[in-house]
Amino acid sequence: MNNVIINNLILPQVLEGGYYVASNPFYHVCRTANFHVMIFVTEGCIYVTEENKDYEIKSGQILFLKAGINHFGKHEIKKGTKWYYVHFLLEQKELKSDSQNQLIVPKKMNEMNGTFIEEKISQLIQNLHSNNQTKKWNCNLEMLEILKELCFFQNQLKPQKITLASKISTYLESLDCEEFNAQKVSDYFCLSYKHLAATFKKEKNISMQHFHQKIRIDKACKLLRTTLLSIWEIANQTGWNDQLYFSRCFKNTMGMSPTEYRNLPLIY
Repeated sequence: MNNVIINNLILPQVLEGGYYVASNPFYHVCRTANFHVMIFVTEGCIYVTEENKDYEIKSGQILFLKAGINHFGKHEIKKGTKWYYVHFLLEQKELKSDSQNQLIVPKKMNEMNGTFIEEKISQLIQNLHSNNQTKKWNCNLEMLEILKELCFFQNQLKPQKITLASKISTYLESLDCEEFNAQKVSDYFCLSYKHLAATFKKEKNISMQHFHQKIRIDKACKLLRTTLLSIWEIANQTGWNDQLYFSRCFKNTMGMSPTEYRNLPLIY
Protein backbone atom coordinates (compact mmCIF):
# COMPACT_ATOMS: atom_id res chain seq x y z
CA MET A 1 0.00 0.00 0.00
CA ASN A 2 3.05 2.28 -0.26
CA ASN A 3 3.16 3.08 3.46
CA VAL A 4 5.71 5.44 4.94
CA ILE A 5 7.94 3.73 7.52
CA ILE A 6 9.52 5.67 10.38
CA ASN A 7 12.48 4.69 12.53
CA ASN A 8 13.21 6.20 15.92
CA LEU A 9 16.87 6.49 14.90
CA ILE A 10 16.04 8.78 11.95
CA LEU A 11 14.53 12.24 12.29
CA PRO A 12 12.16 13.45 9.54
CA GLN A 13 13.21 16.57 7.68
CA VAL A 14 10.30 18.93 7.10
CA LEU A 15 10.73 20.74 3.78
CA GLU A 16 7.59 22.84 3.62
CA GLY A 17 3.98 22.92 4.71
CA GLY A 18 0.93 25.13 4.89
CA TYR A 19 -2.80 25.50 5.19
CA TYR A 20 -4.68 26.12 1.96
CA VAL A 21 -8.19 27.18 0.98
CA ALA A 22 -8.99 26.50 -2.68
CA SER A 23 -10.02 29.79 -4.28
CA ASN A 24 -10.99 27.98 -7.51
CA PRO A 25 -11.72 24.38 -8.57
CA PHE A 26 -8.57 22.44 -9.55
CA TYR A 27 -7.06 18.99 -10.10
CA HIS A 28 -4.24 17.61 -7.97
CA VAL A 29 -0.91 18.06 -9.73
CA CYS A 30 0.65 15.06 -11.54
CA ARG A 31 4.14 14.36 -10.20
CA THR A 32 6.61 11.83 -8.84
CA ALA A 33 7.97 13.66 -5.81
CA ASN A 34 11.23 12.85 -4.05
CA PHE A 35 9.55 13.61 -0.72
CA HIS A 36 6.66 12.20 1.31
CA VAL A 37 3.42 14.17 1.50
CA MET A 38 0.93 14.39 4.36
CA ILE A 39 -2.52 15.75 3.43
CA PHE A 40 -5.05 16.57 6.14
CA VAL A 41 -8.42 17.82 4.87
CA THR A 42 -10.44 19.97 7.28
CA GLU A 43 -13.28 20.87 4.91
CA GLY A 44 -14.39 19.49 1.56
CA CYS A 45 -12.68 16.61 -0.26
CA ILE A 46 -9.41 16.05 -2.13
CA TYR A 47 -9.09 13.41 -4.85
CA VAL A 48 -5.71 11.90 -5.63
CA THR A 49 -4.54 8.72 -7.36
CA GLU A 50 -1.30 7.02 -6.34
CA GLU A 51 0.05 4.17 -8.48
CA ASN A 52 -3.43 3.43 -9.94
CA LYS A 53 -5.16 3.47 -6.54
CA ASP A 54 -7.78 6.19 -6.11
CA TYR A 55 -8.08 8.00 -2.78
CA GLU A 56 -10.87 10.27 -1.61
CA ILE A 57 -9.70 12.38 1.35
CA LYS A 58 -12.74 13.78 3.12
CA SER A 59 -12.99 16.25 5.99
CA GLY A 60 -11.18 14.91 9.06
CA GLN A 61 -9.07 12.42 7.08
CA ILE A 62 -5.29 12.26 6.71
CA LEU A 63 -3.51 10.56 3.79
CA PHE A 64 0.19 9.94 3.22
CA LEU A 65 1.69 9.84 -0.28
CA LYS A 66 5.02 8.05 -0.52
CA ALA A 67 8.16 9.52 -2.09
CA GLY A 68 9.09 8.11 -5.50
CA ILE A 69 5.54 7.01 -6.36
CA ASN A 70 3.62 8.87 -9.07
CA HIS A 71 0.40 10.55 -7.97
CA PHE A 72 -2.10 12.78 -9.74
CA GLY A 73 -5.72 13.92 -9.67
CA LYS A 74 -8.52 12.32 -11.71
CA HIS A 75 -11.38 14.33 -10.25
CA GLU A 76 -11.89 18.04 -9.71
CA ILE A 77 -11.36 19.44 -6.21
CA LYS A 78 -14.06 21.98 -5.39
CA LYS A 79 -13.63 25.63 -4.51
CA GLY A 80 -13.60 26.19 -0.73
CA THR A 81 -11.81 22.93 0.10
CA LYS A 82 -9.46 23.42 3.05
CA TRP A 83 -6.45 21.32 3.97
CA TYR A 84 -3.06 21.15 5.66
CA TYR A 85 -0.08 19.69 3.82
CA VAL A 86 3.46 18.81 4.87
CA HIS A 87 6.32 17.72 2.60
CA PHE A 88 9.02 15.79 4.44
CA LEU A 89 12.01 13.54 3.90
CA LEU A 90 13.06 10.41 5.74
CA GLU A 91 16.72 9.69 5.12
CA GLN A 92 17.30 6.15 3.98
CA LYS A 93 20.01 4.42 6.01
CA GLU A 94 21.06 0.83 6.08
CA LEU A 95 19.83 -0.14 9.54
CA LYS A 96 19.24 -3.56 10.95
CA SER A 97 15.60 -4.55 10.65
CA ASP A 98 14.19 -4.10 14.13
CA SER A 99 10.44 -3.93 14.69
CA GLN A 100 11.03 -2.20 18.03
CA ASN A 101 12.65 0.74 16.25
CA GLN A 102 10.31 0.88 13.24
CA LEU A 103 6.66 1.82 12.83
CA ILE A 104 4.46 1.71 9.75
CA VAL A 105 2.56 4.98 9.35
CA PRO A 106 -1.13 4.30 8.51
CA LYS A 107 -1.86 5.13 4.89
CA LYS A 108 -5.08 6.87 5.85
CA MET A 109 -6.62 8.00 9.15
CA ASN A 110 -10.20 9.08 9.87
CA GLU A 111 -11.92 11.44 12.33
CA MET A 112 -8.90 13.63 13.03
CA ASN A 113 -10.86 16.90 13.12
CA GLY A 114 -10.81 18.47 16.59
CA THR A 115 -8.23 16.06 17.99
CA PHE A 116 -4.87 16.94 19.49
CA ILE A 117 -3.34 15.60 16.25
CA GLU A 118 -4.94 18.54 14.43
CA GLU A 119 -3.60 20.83 17.15
CA LYS A 120 -0.09 19.44 16.69
CA ILE A 121 -0.24 19.80 12.90
CA SER A 122 -1.51 23.37 13.19
CA GLN A 123 1.31 24.21 15.62
CA LEU A 124 3.88 22.61 13.31
CA ILE A 125 2.72 24.81 10.41
CA GLN A 126 2.80 27.93 12.60
CA ASN A 127 6.34 27.12 13.78
CA LEU A 128 7.47 26.34 10.22
CA HIS A 129 6.50 29.85 9.10
CA SER A 130 7.63 31.61 12.27
CA ASN A 131 10.51 34.08 12.36
CA ASN A 132 11.54 32.47 15.64
CA GLN A 133 14.48 30.20 14.83
CA THR A 134 13.98 28.22 18.05
CA LYS A 135 10.47 27.26 16.94
CA LYS A 136 11.69 26.29 13.45
CA TRP A 137 14.36 24.13 15.05
CA ASN A 138 11.62 22.03 16.65
CA CYS A 139 9.68 21.28 13.45
CA ASN A 140 11.42 17.99 12.65
CA LEU A 141 10.88 16.76 16.21
CA GLU A 142 7.22 17.79 16.04
CA MET A 143 6.78 15.89 12.76
CA LEU A 144 8.25 12.74 14.29
CA GLU A 145 5.84 13.10 17.23
CA ILE A 146 2.86 13.43 14.85
CA LEU A 147 3.90 10.36 12.85
CA LYS A 148 4.48 8.34 16.02
CA GLU A 149 1.09 9.24 17.47
CA LEU A 150 -0.68 8.32 14.24
CA CYS A 151 1.07 4.93 14.28
CA PHE A 152 -0.10 4.18 17.80
CA PHE A 153 -3.66 5.30 17.03
CA GLN A 154 -3.88 2.60 14.37
CA ASN A 155 -4.57 -0.04 17.01
CA GLN A 156 -6.29 2.13 19.59
CA LEU A 157 -9.59 3.89 20.07
CA LYS A 158 -9.97 7.16 18.21
CA PRO A 159 -8.28 10.06 20.01
CA GLN A 160 -10.26 12.19 22.41
CA LYS A 161 -11.82 15.28 20.87
CA ILE A 162 -10.37 18.60 21.90
CA THR A 163 -13.16 20.99 22.80
CA LEU A 164 -13.26 24.68 21.97
CA ALA A 165 -12.85 25.47 25.67
CA SER A 166 -9.66 23.38 25.78
CA LYS A 167 -8.30 25.23 22.76
CA ILE A 168 -9.08 28.52 24.48
CA SER A 169 -7.27 27.31 27.62
CA THR A 170 -4.16 26.45 25.60
CA TYR A 171 -4.22 29.82 23.88
CA LEU A 172 -4.65 31.74 27.14
CA GLU A 173 -1.74 29.81 28.66
CA SER A 174 0.47 31.22 25.88
CA LEU A 175 -0.47 34.77 26.97
CA ASP A 176 0.93 34.56 30.49
CA CYS A 177 2.98 37.74 30.09
CA GLU A 178 0.25 40.17 29.08
CA GLU A 179 -3.09 41.57 30.15
CA PHE A 180 -6.33 39.88 29.15
CA ASN A 181 -7.65 41.19 25.83
CA ALA A 182 -11.11 40.00 24.81
CA GLN A 183 -10.79 41.33 21.26
CA LYS A 184 -7.50 39.51 20.73
CA VAL A 185 -9.08 36.21 21.79
CA SER A 186 -12.06 36.82 19.52
CA ASP A 187 -9.81 37.65 16.55
CA TYR A 188 -7.66 34.56 17.11
CA PHE A 189 -10.63 32.17 17.00
CA CYS A 190 -12.63 34.21 14.45
CA LEU A 191 -15.67 33.92 16.72
CA SER A 192 -17.61 36.41 18.81
CA TYR A 193 -16.29 36.96 22.31
CA LYS A 194 -19.78 36.42 23.74
CA HIS A 195 -19.92 32.92 22.23
CA LEU A 196 -16.36 32.08 23.33
CA ALA A 197 -16.97 33.34 26.88
CA ALA A 198 -20.23 31.40 27.27
CA THR A 199 -18.68 28.19 25.89
CA PHE A 200 -15.64 28.48 28.15
CA LYS A 201 -17.65 29.29 31.29
CA LYS A 202 -20.04 26.38 30.67
CA GLU A 203 -17.27 23.78 30.42
CA LYS A 204 -14.62 25.19 32.76
CA ASN A 205 -16.95 26.79 35.33
CA ILE A 206 -14.74 29.89 35.39
CA SER A 207 -14.60 33.02 33.24
CA MET A 208 -11.84 33.38 30.67
CA GLN A 209 -10.58 36.52 32.40
CA HIS A 210 -10.28 34.84 35.81
CA PHE A 211 -8.70 31.76 34.23
CA HIS A 212 -6.12 33.93 32.47
CA GLN A 213 -5.39 35.88 35.65
CA LYS A 214 -4.78 32.62 37.53
CA ILE A 215 -2.27 31.60 34.84
CA ARG A 216 -0.41 34.89 35.32
CA ILE A 217 -0.50 34.53 39.11
CA ASP A 218 0.87 30.99 38.84
CA LYS A 219 3.74 32.30 36.72
CA ALA A 220 4.35 35.07 39.27
CA CYS A 221 4.48 32.45 42.06
CA LYS A 222 7.12 30.50 40.17
CA LEU A 223 9.21 33.64 39.57
CA LEU A 224 8.93 34.65 43.23
CA ARG A 225 10.31 31.29 44.40
CA THR A 226 12.90 30.67 41.69
CA THR A 227 14.38 34.10 40.86
CA LEU A 228 15.73 37.22 42.56
CA LEU A 229 13.64 39.54 40.40
CA SER A 230 11.99 42.42 42.21
CA ILE A 231 8.23 42.48 42.77
CA TRP A 232 7.95 45.21 40.15
CA GLU A 233 9.94 43.17 37.59
CA ILE A 234 7.75 40.12 38.23
CA ALA A 235 4.60 42.23 37.91
CA ASN A 236 5.88 43.57 34.60
CA GLN A 237 6.78 40.11 33.27
CA THR A 238 3.28 38.84 34.01
CA GLY A 239 1.43 41.70 32.36
CA TRP A 240 0.79 44.14 35.22
CA ASN A 241 1.92 47.73 34.72
CA ASP A 242 0.87 48.73 38.24
CA GLN A 243 2.71 47.02 41.11
CA LEU A 244 0.01 47.90 43.66
CA TYR A 245 -2.72 46.44 41.47
CA PHE A 246 -0.57 43.34 40.92
CA SER A 247 -0.11 42.93 44.67
CA ARG A 248 -3.86 43.31 45.23
CA CYS A 249 -4.71 40.69 42.58
CA PHE A 250 -2.03 38.37 43.94
CA LYS A 251 -3.36 38.62 47.49
CA ASN A 252 -6.97 38.07 46.36
CA THR A 253 -5.86 34.84 44.65
CA MET A 254 -3.19 33.52 47.02
CA GLY A 255 -4.40 34.94 50.35
CA MET A 256 -1.09 36.71 51.00
CA SER A 257 1.10 39.40 49.46
CA PRO A 258 3.88 38.59 46.94
CA THR A 259 6.49 39.36 49.60
CA GLU A 260 4.83 37.05 52.14
CA TYR A 261 4.66 34.31 49.50
CA ARG A 262 8.34 34.74 48.62
CA ASN A 263 9.30 34.47 52.30
CA LEU A 264 7.45 31.20 52.91
CA PRO A 265 9.87 28.44 54.01
CA LEU A 266 10.97 26.11 51.24
CA ILE A 267 9.84 22.49 51.52
CA TYR A 268 12.09 19.89 49.90
